[in-house]
Amino acid sequence: MNFRDFFALVFKLVGLYQLTGLVTMLMGIPSILVGSGFGLMGYGSMALIIIIAVQVLVIYLFLFKAHQIVGFLKLDKGFDAKEINLGSLDARSLLRASIIILATYFIVNGLIGSLTQFGNYVNLDPSLVSPETKRTTLLQTLLSSYSTYNIIVGVALWYLHEKLVNILSPDVSEEN
Repeated sequence: MNFRDFFALVFKLVGLYQLTGLVTMLMGIPSILVGSGFGLMGYGSMALIIIIAVQVLVIYLFLFKAHQIVGFLKLDKGFDAKEINLGSLDARSLLRASIIILATYFIVNGLIGSLTQFGNYVNLDPSLVSPETKRTTLLQTLLSSYSTYNIIVGVALWYLHEKLVNILSPDVSEEN
């Protein structure tokens, strides 16, 4: 693997991580808007739209224009060797392993958060909280928790990892 491909792979992985963060953020927006009471009105929503637009642009550049970024920044210049020797690992194998590790990270992180929230729910003092409020709290915790969204994103990444590898490395998949 040459340095240009290696740095492009790093940019693609950072872009994929940003994409999963964007998906998690987008899944949480309805609960934020409902909880704030402002809905889609106000300055906050305009800032949110700008943040999402910039993040989508960065994700697009990192995922689909990684080689151009490496060339523009000249990251592949100035090395003594022309290739990185990784043994039998190729770019597709590294990308596949990285996506699986990222998916596992999201699932484990989500499970830890969910278990913590469930522990907090179980430890609610019954004398201070009515049974109806306790049921509603559990439902809200499960439906609006970033931990739940992280688990969903992690499972989706795990399930779709091969398709993502084909999308993010089309030049390699065309050779095979």
